[in-house]
Amino acid sequence: MFGSLAYDVTDNFTVTLEARYQGDNVKSFNWATNTVVSTPAGVPLETTFKNFIPRANIEYNFTPDLMLYATYSKGVNPGTFNAVLATETQARNFALYTANNIGLVVQPEKLTNYELGAKGRFLDGRGTFAAAAYMAHWRNQIIQVPIQVFLSAASTVLDFTQRPSQNSGNTNLKGIELDSTMAPTEQITLRLNAAYNDSKIKTYSCPVFCQTIIGATVQVAPKGNHLPVTPRYNGLASAQYKDAMNGNYDWYVGAEYIFAGPIFADITNVVKSPSQGVANFRLGFENAGMMVEAFVLNAFKDYYFTTVQRDTDQFRGTVSQGAIYVGMPVKRQFGVRARYNF
Repeated sequence: MFGSLAYDVTDNFTVTLEARYQGDNVKSFNWATNTVVSTPAGVPLETTFKNFIPRANIEYNFTPDLMLYATYSKGVNPGTFNAVLATETQARNFALYTANNIGLVVQPEKLTNYELGAKGRFLDGRGTFAAAAYMAHWRNQIIQVPIQVFLSAASTVLDFTQRPSQNSGNTNLKGIELDSTMAPTEQITLRLNAAYNDSKIKTYSCPVFCQTIIGATVQVAPKGNHLPVTPRYNGLASAQYKDAMNGNYDWYVGAEYIFAGPIFADITNVVKSPSQGVANFRLGFENAGMMVEAFVLNAFKDYYFTTVQRDTDQFRGTVSQGAIYVGMPVKRQFGVRARYNF
């Protein structure tokens, strides 16, 4: 169920209120038997997660070329089940789940967001910009936790590693984002996109690999650490010059620089990737029906990893948890590409 109401307080000031009542029916389904998974007691793993999701926004147009806004909103990611827990028969392994606070039902994770921003035009409409600052509280984060499963209830021999989920994360987020395009002349187009995204962990599950690395005896990651995967800063700057040729053709030359900060391999923040700085160039000509372009990507052979993450497979033992998996750098590339519209 969804509803939205917008009211113009004045010609320049608008208030918008929205609300959504959402019910997500979630079930754990066995496609082999075409049935819903049930617990040993015969209780089917099926439930409906119900959530109220509001959003409020105010806009004020100072001039036809400048608008400021403020937004409050909430978001929800539906919960799920740890179906393996319903079918676990080994008492020792079940105790491992209990010791790691792994339950049968995983509740929805929720995000509360506050945002201030501005959008506008300048240079008589030849330039545009959008800027925003935000703060968000991410609660009940759904995190996969590696759990060692043994050959039998009495065995100490590791059989395999399972990754059940739990609500064990709470993180505060804040950041600034800017996107601007400008055409100072008819031939020149400039663009700048930049973002600063900070995250501070309040609570987060610290499984075996995490405890081994930081020497902890508790299952909580260091408070204040940055989340993995996302760099603190990133952006893009580009410029293009385009002009007319004879025969209804245009020629152009362009350059762009893509930058990004280091990425942490995991929540311990011990290992991080190098920063990224990639320069690309292109030269070409085109008309309404075709395009031919010469290009160079990563012209200065910046050595960066496309991804970085820690090996957390406990089946290979704690020694392997010092290993880091990386996406190999993309080397310098050059070539010619063409397009023809039939």
